[in-house]
Amino acid sequence: FASRRGLWKLGAFVATANFMSVVAWTDGSLHFVGIGASGYTWAARSSAGAVSTTVWHHIAAVRRADDIWLYVDGALVASATATGTPATVKQLIVGMGTDGFQSYMKGYIDEMRVRRGTAVYTAPFTPPAGPFTYLAP
Repeated sequence: FASRRGLWKLGAFVATANFMSVVAWTDGSLHFVGIGASGYTWAARSSAGAVSTTVWHHIAAVRRADDIWLYVDGALVASATATGTPATVKQLIVGMGTDGFQSYMKGYIDEMRVRRGTAVYTAPFTPPAGPFTYLAP
C-alpha cells in the first residue's frame, strides 16, 4: 500500500462529509469510516497486519443502525458505535477512499456486494468458499 488505499467509498467523489469508506493503510490495518450530517461519525480501525498484499481477503464492512463492524476473513477486527444522523449518499465508487485522487487502490476486487436494509454479518462467520449466492431482500 502507498500510505493508504481506498477499497470503496459511498458518497460524492470529493467529499468531506456525507460518505462512508473502507481504506487500507500501509501497516495492513483497515479503517471503516463515516461522516454524515449533524455530527454523525464513526471510525472502526483494525490493528496493523489485518490484511496483506500477498493474499486474497474476504472483507465485510457492516453498519446496522448505530452498530459498526469490520470483518476480515470472517473474524471481527474492529467495531464502533456511530453517533448523530446518518449520511444520505447514493454514489458508489469502487477502488477509492476518503480523499478523492489521493487514495486509489492498486489491486483487484472480486464479487463486491452492497446490501441495504439487512446486516448480513453481525457475528464472526466462515467466509464462503465459492461464489456468493443471491440473498432475497
